[in-house]
Amino acid sequence: MRCGAVGVHEPDLQKAVQGIATELSRQLGGLPQFVVVYGRASYIQDTLAQQMSEVFPNAFLMGGSSCRGAMVSGLGPSVDLAVFGLIDVDGAFGVGAHTLCADPVAAGQAAVEAAIDAANRPGEVPDLVWIAQAPGTEEEVLAGIAGVIGDQVPVLGGSTADDDVAAGWRELCGNRTMSHSVVVGALFLSGTVGFAFHSGYDPTDRLGTVTSVEGRRLLTINNESAAEWYHKVTDQGVLPSLYEDASILAASTLTPLGRRQGQVDGVPTYLLAHPDRVYGDGSLSTFATLEVGEEICLMRGTLKTLTTRASRVVKDAMLVADLRPSAIGGALIVYCGGCMLTVGESLSQVKDGLQAVLGSVPFVATYTFGETGQLDDLSRHGNLMISALVFEKD
Repeated sequence: MRCGAVGVHEPDLQKAVQGIATELSRQLGGLPQFVVVYGRASYIQDTLAQQMSEVFPNAFLMGGSSCRGAMVSGLGPSVDLAVFGLIDVDGAFGVGAHTLCADPVAAGQAAVEAAIDAANRPGEVPDLVWIAQAPGTEEEVLAGIAGVIGDQVPVLGGSTADDDVAAGWRELCGNRTMSHSVVVGALFLSGTVGFAFHSGYDPTDRLGTVTSVEGRRLLTINNESAAEWYHKVTDQGVLPSLYEDASILAASTLTPLGRRQGQVDGVPTYLLAHPDRVYGDGSLSTFATLEVGEEICLMRGTLKTLTTRASRVVKDAMLVADLRPSAIGGALIVYCGGCMLTVGESLSQVKDGLQAVLGSVPFVATYTFGETGQLDDLSRHGNLMISALVFEKD
C-alpha cells in the first residue's frame, strides 16, 4: 500500500485542488484509488467535491468538515484543507452515503451496502470501514453497519464538525457534499493495518449508575438529578447553576464521564461521554448515548495528557499490527475537536509528538465532534478520544 498526504492554506479553491492533485500524485507515483478529504466547513462544499472528482476521476472520495481545519504531516497543526490518498493495486475500495433522516440504523445499513457494491465485492466483508457522519446518532449508525457486516469488522473514523458547534458540519461523498448524513468507505486491503482507540483521561474513584435517561439526556444518576451528581463529583467546579439552562461544553472538557470497556495488557480502557449542557430540570445532555444501568465514573484529563496521548495511540496501533515505524506507509488519525480547542496553542505539541513517532510517514488528522474506534473488540462511539489507523508500506 502506498500513501500520501497534502495540506493547503490556499484560499483560491481551484489553485488548491490543482496543487493537491500534483503533489499527491507525486508522492504516490500515480493517481490514488481512495481519497479522504478533511477541511473547514467553508471548504467542504459541492464545488470542492466536483473539482476533486475531476482531478482524481477514478478515485473513491469521502470525508467531511473538521473543526477549524485539519492536521497534515510536514505542515503546521491546522491547515484549511487536508487530503490523504491511498493506492493498493491488489485491493478494492468503495464509498456509500445516505441521509440520516428518521432511521439512522437503516441509513448505516444502506451506506455500507452501497460502499460494498461500489467496490464490486458483493457478498464480501471489508477489512475495515472508514466513517464520517453528522453528530447525533452515531450508536444507531454503527448498529446498522454491524447488521450488514457483523460486529467484528473495525469501523473507524469520526463525526464531522464545524468551527463553533453551530451545526454547520458537512459530509463529502464522491462529487457531492451533504449535511446530516453518513458516509462510509469500504476498504478491501492486501496489506496489514493497525488501529487503536484511547483517550487522554484517567479514571477517578467517583462512581455512579445511570438510573434514567431520555435519548442523550441524563435525567438521574444514583437516583438523584444528573446535574446534582455531576456538580458534587466535580467539586462544584463546572456547573454555573444546578437548575439553569446553560452550555457546559468547554467547562466540562477535562471532566467527562467514562464507562469501562475491557482492558489492554491488564489496563482498563474507558469509553468517554462529553457533557455539553445542563437544563433547568437538573438533567445533563452528552455527545454520546448512555444506557440505564451503566456504571460511570468521573474522568480527569490535563493539558499534558491531551497533548501527549495522540502519539501513544499511534504507537499502540503499530504494536497491535506488529509493525515497526519503518514498515508504516501512512496514517489516518482522529483527534477530538473539543480536545483540540482545549489545548489551544499547545496543538503544535500534538503535531510534534505525532511527527516524532511517524517520522516522514504521511498522515492526516481530523478534529471531530465524536470519535469511532474499537474497544474490547467492538466498534464504539465516544467523545474526547483519539482513533488511529496505520497502513503497512507497500
